[in-house]
Amino acid sequence: MRAVAYLQHPTLGPSLRACTQLVLDVNGRSAEEIFPYPDHLKFRSCMSLFLTVATDNTLFNDALLKYFDGKPDTLTLDLLARHNMPRC
Repeated sequence: MRAVAYLQHPTLGPSLRACTQLVLDVNGRSAEEIFPYPDHLKFRSCMSLFLTVATDNTLFNDALLKYFDGKPDTLTLDLLARHNMPRC
């Protein structure tokens, strides 16, 4: 699966985590205020995807908790469930 390969890539995986941390470091703004439509929806989907496939998923869970009341994107989860996505 591409998401697993992305996380395991020596450049892309750390970059994703660093960018996620930068978003987490923003205070006093909602996801909608940080990312214009439809990018806040893409961010939620992305965090949901990596929450599901990463074994060390604390960062992605923290992003969902902070910006989406801990609720992952259900459409993303449904797609993953249909394809039995592996964890890395």
